[in-house]
Formats: sequence, structure tokens, C-alpha cells
Amino acid sequence: MIAETNSTTAELLAELDAQRRRIAELEAERAAWQTRDTQFRLIFDHAAIGIALVDLAGQPVQVNPALQRMLGYSAAELRRMTFAQFTHPDDIAKDWALFQETIEGRRDSYQIEKRYLRRDGSVMWGRLSVSMLRTPDGDVAYALSVVEDITARVATEHVLQRRAAQLSLLNDVGRQIASALQVDEVLNRAAQLIHRELGYHHVGIFTIDAGSGELVMRARAGGFTHLFAPDHRLPPGRRTETRLCQGS
Repeated sequence: MIAETNSTTAELLAELDAQRRRIAELEAERAAWQTRDTQFRLIFDHAAIGIALVDLAGQPVQVNPALQRMLGYSAAELRRMTFAQFTHPDDIAKDWALFQETIEGRRDSYQIEKRYLRRDGSVMWGRLSVSMLRTPDGDVAYALSVVEDITARVATEHVLQRRAAQLSLLNDVGRQIASALQVDEVLNRAAQLIHRELGYHHVGIFTIDAGSGELVMRARAGGFTHLFAPDHRLPPGRRTETRLCQGS
């Protein structure tokens, strides 16, 4: 009888010890989750990039301060909208199609450059990265959207593209001049191209008279067609009068 009692007591103590270990493990897991949650909240609130948690209908559930500043909307206002409502109309279809493909599991994530419409009506270019957050069962719960403002970079690229187009045009004009037999015709075509493609109001192309040193107008476009005769000459001392006025 005493042996049976001792055995039962030992079993109870072992079970109690196992329960204590399990409780300790659960407490450690909860502390780890709390730590991760705190870290995520710090990143979410203080990140320089925009972050949003979006439901499957495309409506923001949580929006961090950076994205609010980017778009000019409060978190409460954004929660009443879908992302299509602050996306440029020309970019909605592509973004929505990729969003649906990701929800359906046909892709794990996607990244695009798109235009956002700010509250004041201005346009912001952003690089959007989207990935899905899933439940333990594998079902999609939310989309995590990360937005980087690339407006300045895109503006710089547009300037560089325009400059490249201008240089290409000027090189093309140079090749035509070098290969043409009728120089005056080519110069007139060059003046028209520069006027039309580069946006100058007044275009005049001069050559230097080898004998007198004068600048002789060989071609003209824009305002110069009304201001000067085709063979207008500028003496060497008056060359500072020649200038190009670029259009806005």
C-alpha cells in the first residue's frame, strides 16, 4: 500500500514538473512574440519608407506615418479607400492584376513602379513591393505593401532622356550636314528640327565668311524668319548680338 502511494506521489510530482516546464515554455514564447511585435511596431512607425497592411479587397487596414506623409492622407482616410483610389488611372489595371495573381497563389510577390495620386492632386512616383501574409493553414490573410518615393529619381531620368534625345538629334543633323551636297537645304532642315524638337523660339545658323570674318546667316527658323533676311550678316565686332532663346 505504501509503495503504491509513493508511486502515485512520484507520478503527480513528475506531472507537476512537466506542467511547470510547459508553462515556462509558453511564457518564453509569449515574451518572444511580444519582442517581435515591439520590433515590428518600431519599424512600422519609424521607417522612412511607406508601409501598409492591406486586406484582400485592396483596402488598407494599417498605414504607417511615412505613407501618410507621402500621400497627404490620414490613416483614417486611407482606411476608407482602396489602393485604386490613390493610384494613377493609367496604373490601376496592372497593379490590380498583379495583386489578384498574388492572392490566388500564382506568384509569391510582385514589385512595380507606379504613380500615386496625392491628396493635393500632385503625382508621386513610387516603387511598390507587395507580399502576402498567410495564416498557419496557408490561407492569405493580408498583403504587406512597401512603398519607396522615387519621384526625384524619375524626374532626373526624364531630364537625362530628353538630353539624350537632343544629343541624338544634333548628331543626326551633323551627319546630314557632313554627307549632304546641298548645304543650304540641310542647314534649313537642321534649323527647323532644332526649333521643333528642342523647343527654341528663335533659331539661326551662321557660318563665318572667310574673307570678311562676318557671321552670315545661312538658315533660320521660328522668330528669326521674321526678324532677319536669309543672308543677314553680323560684323565681327557685333557677334555678341547672336543668341538662342530656349522656349519654356
